[in-house]
This record gives sequence, C-alpha cells and structure tokens, in this order.
Amino acid sequence: MNSPTGYPPGKPVPRTPFALRNFRFQWSSDLVTSCAFEMETIALAWYVLVTTQSVFLLAVLGSLQYLGTLLAPFVGVMGDRHGQRTVLMGMRLFYALVAGCVVVLSAQGYLSPWVAFGAAALSGLFRPSDFGFRSVIVSLIVPPVLLMKSVSLSRITHDLARVFGALLGASLMALIGFTWAYAGIVLFFLISVLLASRIDPLRTSAGATLDPGSVLAQIRRAMRAVWDQPRQFATLLLAFLINLTAFPFMGGLLPYVAGDHFGTGQLGLGYLVASVAGGAVTGALLLGKLPKVPRPGYLMLAFSVIWHLMVVVFSLMPEFQWALAGGFVMGVAQSFCIIPLTVFLLGNVDPAIRGAILGLRAMAIYGLPVGLMIAGALLGASVGLVGTAVLFACVGIGATAAIFLRWGKLLG
Repeated sequence: MNSPTGYPPGKPVPRTPFALRNFRFQWSSDLVTSCAFEMETIALAWYVLVTTQSVFLLAVLGSLQYLGTLLAPFVGVMGDRHGQRTVLMGMRLFYALVAGCVVVLSAQGYLSPWVAFGAAALSGLFRPSDFGFRSVIVSLIVPPVLLMKSVSLSRITHDLARVFGALLGASLMALIGFTWAYAGIVLFFLISVLLASRIDPLRTSAGATLDPGSVLAQIRRAMRAVWDQPRQFATLLLAFLINLTAFPFMGGLLPYVAGDHFGTGQLGLGYLVASVAGGAVTGALLLGKLPKVPRPGYLMLAFSVIWHLMVVVFSLMPEFQWALAGGFVMGVAQSFCIIPLTVFLLGNVDPAIRGAILGLRAMAIYGLPVGLMIAGALLGASVGLVGTAVLFACVGIGATAAIFLRWGKLLG
C-alpha cells in the first residue's frame, strides 16, 4: 500500500526520478502536452496578430487561455477525490476535442478570429489546472528527498516544449499551413492521453474517506490552511505578483516583441520563444543538480527581483540577436524563482488537500491575463515596450520587497 506521499515505504530511494516507472510516463505525457500547448499558442497568436493587426486583441487571446483559473480549486478537489490521473486524462481529451473542432472549421473555410478566441477560451477552462496537477502527481509518486529534483525535471517539460514546440509550431505554420499544423496539435494531445493512461492510479490516503458532498468544504479547508499559515499566504501572493508583472513578457507579448518591435517573422518568433525557454531549462537543470536548496523562500524572493530587472534589460536590447541572449538569462531567472516557490509550497501542505492547494496556486495565474490586458492597453496607447517593462518591473520589485519586509523571517 502506498504511503501518504504515494511512494512505497521501505523501498530504496533511487538516485534519479526517472528510475520510477510512473515518473517516466508522467514526464513524457507532460512534455507532449506542453508541446501541443506551445504549438497551439503560436498558431492562434500569429493568426490573430496577422488577421487583426491589433496588439490589444493579441493580449485578449493570451488572457482567454487562462479563463478557467477560478475553476482550478474545484478541479483540484475533483482530483483529490477521484484520482489525479483520471481527471488529468479527461482534461487532455477535452483539449484534443477543441483542437479537432478548429481543424474542421479551418478545413471548411470557417476560420476567423472569433474561432481562435473561442478555442482559446475553451482550452483555457482547464489549462491552468493542468500545470497544478503535474506538481501534485509528482509529489505523490516520488519520495520527499527527490522532490526538488523531480519538480525541476517536471518544470523542464514546459520549458523544453517552449523550445521545440515553438520552433515546430512556427515551422509547420510556415511550411504546411494552419490547418495541417493544427492537426498535429490534435495528435500530440491524443498521445499525451495514451501516455498518462500508463500511470498507476494514485490517490491520497484521505481522498477515499471524504464526504462526497463536501467539495466546497474541502475548498474552504484549503483556504483556511493557506490563511492560517503566513508562509503559504506569502508564497501564493508572490505567485500572483510574478504572473501579473513578469510572465507577460515571457509568453503572451512575445509575438508583439518579435513582429512589431523587431520586425521578424514566424521563425523569429519561434527563436525568441526558444531562447527564453532554453534559459528556463538551463536554470531547472542547475537546480536539479543540487541535493538541497538552502532557504528556498529567500531564493524565490531574490530571483523575483532579478527576473524583473531582466525584463527591463530585455526590453532595452537594440538588436534581435541581443534580445535572444537577454531572453535566455530571463529564462534562467524564471526557473530560479518558480521552482523553489513550488517546492516550498508542496513541502508545507497536507497531502490530502494538495490538489485543492495547487488549485489555489493556479488562481495566482489570473495575474497573467490581467497583466497581459494592462500591457496590451499600454502598448496600444504608444507607451512603448521599454516604458511598459519599466513600469511593470517597478511594481514587481516594490511588491517583492514588501513581501520580504512583512514575511521575510517566515520564509527563511
């Protein structure tokens, strides 16, 4: 029988998470899903930007991909109660269905920006929850001593996909067109479901004993757990902050940076996304090499400041080649902030409500669409990339300093 962490007690702890069968299938499924996400984001964003010539509508599209953020706690509870793997497979089948509808509409000549917005909104109902489920499942299938390394490797699936998924998506769009490129996205989602089906069903020890009618009660329990633990509250607040002020420059605004700011095409966008993701992969690998990260709370705060500073440096780059280098360093800073944040949160919550807690963590992603909308409005009002980056960085660094002054002793 599995322990509350999901790892069989008494078994020797392997040196690498890849020695665990469940982790191998989970990691592969996450990688394929992330590739599909990146291909879908590139395809829809480039189509909307070329068709509408509107940076604001591009920001709206990016925001719609996180529409389901408020649903994340409920989805997390469903995972706690009915199995994380089952709910994860259901979400990824839904992504495939939505992408398949886009392929059919495009092939029949009915593709329009409204179709793109609709696809982003439907997929966005569950996409924020998908990332939280990955961390929960990893925490259930690896021993605690491997949690930092496992979360780092799990995070790499997202960042590797930004390298290969972005380049593949941009290349397919340029070579075979939107419809066939989107058919490849459908295939990727279906492969991810098949891989996830090979993971052994996992549930927390408390999950089976919960009252079937207590979904809201479980969410309230998770909210009380966060409120009663200042370190968790501070961590979730920082997560919201970086989604609001830093992440917009890592994803949703990159088509604008590539197309309008530097005047490059689809492949240029792919290279820019890949440079940011390559830095994030490098950062994750460096963290994964460490047996233990000292003071992860301080580390996430320090690299929140560095990340925001790199956003400004990135915006100041005069040439596209320099922007690629700046994006790489920005990606490294991202990993050194996000991974300790995730490990710090997972290490301080009850396994029975990890899904609900990570659902609340997913709600912090709601800062991203808000940040994208604000940035889109500023860019549309001719504030410029540099002015927007400086404004966002000032807010981000100031709020990070406030978190340190208020809760710094608890995060050390």
